Amino acid sequence: MSWDDYVKQQLLGTKQVTKAAILGHDGTVWAKSDNWDIYPEDSQRIVDGFKDNDKLIQSGVTIGGDKYIYLGGSDDLIRCKKGGDGIHIIKTNKAIVIGLYEAPLVHTQCSCVVEKLCSYLKDNGY
Repeated sequence: MSWDDYVKQQLLGTKQVTKAAILGHDGTVWAKSDNWDIYPEDSQRIVDGFKDNDKLIQSGVTIGGDKYIYLGGSDDLIRCKKGGDGIHIIKTNKAIVIGLYEAPLVHTQCSCVVEKLCSYLKDNGY
């Protein structure tokens, strides 16, 4: 299965994730939703945020021109929100998976889908 297939089938195909992307640990976009721009500075900020979340706490995460408020996270998780929408980002062994949900979807719907894929990727060395 290609990275594009993971985005289209395993994330967007569930209808619980509105937009999605998979990045490398260097911030390179491996695959993403067709209708979503992820600029190099967006992906680099996410990569850097896993190393030091202070910048995320101060100014949030921006993806495709939309700014999200940092809610919290850990060494391998970033959660952000903008109104009724939000993003759930998980770092696996080799990848970073981003799921965006838009109202009326809620965080738990999106996070379950993203976490399930990430668990699979981790179990398979990614």
